[in-house]
Amino acid sequence: FHGTGSGEYATSFISNRATSVLGLDPDSDDFFRQFVECIPARHRESFMASVAEAVDEERPWQFEMPFAKPDGTSIWLQGLSRPERRDGRLIFNGVLLDITQRKEAEQELRRSYSILKAQQEASPDGILVVNADREIVSYNQRFAELWGIPDEVVARGADEEALGWALRQVEDPDGFIATVKDLYARPTASSNDEVRLRDGRVFDRYSRPIQHGRTIFGRIWYFRDITDRVEREQQLRAYANDLEETKEALERNSQELAHTVFKLEQAREQAEAATQAKSAFLANMSHEI
Repeated sequence: FHGTGSGEYATSFISNRATSVLGLDPDSDDFFRQFVECIPARHRESFMASVAEAVDEERPWQFEMPFAKPDGTSIWLQGLSRPERRDGRLIFNGVLLDITQRKEAEQELRRSYSILKAQQEASPDGILVVNADREIVSYNQRFAELWGIPDEVVARGADEEALGWALRQVEDPDGFIATVKDLYARPTASSNDEVRLRDGRVFDRYSRPIQHGRTIFGRIWYFRDITDRVEREQQLRAYANDLEETKEALERNSQELAHTVFKLEQAREQAEAATQAKSAFLANMSHEI
């Protein structure tokens, strides 16, 4: 394309392939105008501004735009061109690339990422994802809340910096870091353990590799606050111990009671025997008298 003056532009050459992709008449004198009209209105102004800027500054032009073909088909185009002077006139030679598939793939990727991010944020777990270079590539707000790490620290992507925040809070920093180093040394390994913090909280920590086939892309960490569950388990254990002690006490009391009953039964039998002996004696004495 080239400028015709007064902010208007025209085309000098259009290839057969370009006309096939665009669905426009290459012999039309107003090809550039037709081309612009096929660009959706919300993108048209920025397209014209990019062309004007490239012409004014005589620099390479590059732009991506949706394009509505005359047959109703919608595609995406990428324009690339470089300026050159010919007989005193500034002409831009370049290409138009059909990037529809790439744009659809990008849209699908954004959709998948949005779903994944929504799932992360809805999770009760704190989630941290690091790549193979131990750089933070994703996390949810729950992770930052659990560890009290400022968003700007996690957003910097330095796993070592986030790890430093965690080490200052755990009861056993040596054991905590040992597990981390062991997993990074064994990329295909998984682990699950409990981490006790100095403030009394207890986290369940689970980690597994992110891989496809034999390729390791990184590692994902899950942290869940299980303090309430641990406290309930401790209470249940204490209750179970109390029940066991009560059972043992009842068994002892039962044995003592049985022994007492046995003694009482013996005393009763002895009393009855004495009574019978007394009655026999009196009866015998009465007969003799």
